[in-house]
Amino acid sequence: MGFASVEEIETRAKEQECQLWETILHDDMTERQVDRLESIGKMSSMYLAMKDANESYDKDLKSQSGLSGGDGKKMMEEVRKMQNLTGEFVGTVMANALKMGESNACMKRIVAAPTAGACGVLPAVLITYEQFHKVPEAKMLEGMYIAAGVGQVIAERACIAGAQGGCQAEIGSASCMAAAAITYIRGGSTKQIFDAGAFALKSLLGLVCDPLGGLVEVPCIKRNVIGSVNAITASDMAMAGIESKVPLDEVIDAMAEVGRVLRRKYLPQLHLNLDRILQVIHKPQPVRDTDAVRIDDRGAGHLEHIAENQICRFPADPGQRGQLLHSPRQLAAVFLEQNVCAGDDVPRLRAVESAGVDVSLDLLDVRGGEGLKRRELLIERRRDHVHARVGALGGKAHGEQKLVVLFIFERAARVGVEDLQLLHDAVDGGFGFHGETSCVSSILPTV
Repeated sequence: MGFASVEEIETRAKEQECQLWETILHDDMTERQVDRLESIGKMSSMYLAMKDANESYDKDLKSQSGLSGGDGKKMMEEVRKMQNLTGEFVGTVMANALKMGESNACMKRIVAAPTAGACGVLPAVLITYEQFHKVPEAKMLEGMYIAAGVGQVIAERACIAGAQGGCQAEIGSASCMAAAAITYIRGGSTKQIFDAGAFALKSLLGLVCDPLGGLVEVPCIKRNVIGSVNAITASDMAMAGIESKVPLDEVIDAMAEVGRVLRRKYLPQLHLNLDRILQVIHKPQPVRDTDAVRIDDRGAGHLEHIAENQICRFPADPGQRGQLLHSPRQLAAVFLEQNVCAGDDVPRLRAVESAGVDVSLDLLDVRGGEGLKRRELLIERRRDHVHARVGALGGKAHGEQKLVVLFIFERAARVGVEDLQLLHDAVDGGFGFHGETSCVSSILPTV
């Protein structure tokens, strides 16, 4: 069955003459065809799994990438020293959020709430509150049902996947769920519960999904901290009687619309930002260092820019076909900015063939003292020519050499991003071929 809105949860609770959490419990019983004890037992097992993941945190464990691990310990030590500005409760929430996120990165057992990338928000808020305020576990489970109901509505009206709706759909949804749950546990009214959720989600609208190297570690783990603290402040505002001017259902709808914009405009570009990823993880050598330019692998020198504005090597093996049909096979990504005429225009990856230097026109550029003879051209075609702007000396051995011009053809391929076509609700880009060469920025190293 499920719920199409939080308003429907409230309406159904009034019709059934029960509390909000019980309405969500009944829906779970109907959806999964289980009885009351089975439903509560399942929710209890998930809450205990959260507590176990928090208690079994290994402060010395590092993720396989080496990007995360040990930060939960650092935060907890800061709290024990009473040096953090947020105080003991909020500081512990921050530490627990870090611990849960790091456990996920280190392949430990966690509970996706609603996703693995946002697994630290809900447990950090609920577990810490239970520890500090000695709340009965039964009450905590009721709060878990509130969180589940709100999460189900978000999944129905919008989405909970970062790849589809940005990080707002993960950390934002988790923060909304936690704010609603903790407000219920604190004794808030139905309006205060949903207002808290609205405050939390509104505060994180537009948050993009931009994981470093495609790993759910940076900045994902730290955002669990932000989402947790955000949920607490949202709950405090609601409990103080501050009202949300926008109902939670409408905030969820706004998040869905923002997610569609992010998906169409920015998600393909973010996924293609490999230059920054490679710099952090692999730390490649700069391609324009002088030691990258060699002639026959002896010595080093500088090379002037050619038509495609890239550095190439001189041919290392003279007399080969590459001297006459030179193909550097460079692959650089460029962003082709164009005016967007409609909101549905989708940026795509396309292979772009750049225009090579037109040396054929050099045949018509005959200056004084230079001559072009068919016989000399045929002779020189068999020799080593290194660059389109560098000719060779030829002619008869009469003490007089003549400068000749050769056909040098250079072709290079580029990958560009441009608005290709109108696509509704598109998630990823496509590949094609294009003939323009406007280069604004390079986001891939040349090869």
